[in-house]
Amino acid sequence: MLMKTRSNGRTCRDEPVSHTVVQTVAERNDVSVNELPPLYDSVEPDALNALVRRSGDDLRIAFRFAGRQIVVDGDGTVTVD
Repeated sequence: MLMKTRSNGRTCRDEPVSHTVVQTVAERNDVSVNELPPLYDSVEPDALNALVRRSGDDLRIAFRFAGRQIVVDGDGTVTVD
C-alpha cells in the first residue's frame, strides 16, 4: 500500500514512507541508495510503513540511519537531520 509522504519540504508523492527515508538520506549524504546500509539494520521497513499508514497525527518515530537522525510523523512527514 502506498501513502502520501513529505520529506523536508519536498513535494508530496505516493510511495511507502520507508522509501522516502532511504531516498532522502541518500540525497542528504550525496550517495546513491545502493551505497547506504540496509534500512532494516535500523528499523523494520514493513513495520514502519504499517505504523505510519495506520496511525494518527500524534505518532512520532525516531531512529538513526546511515549517520542521520530520522523522525517520521504519523502524517507521513519525514525529517532527516
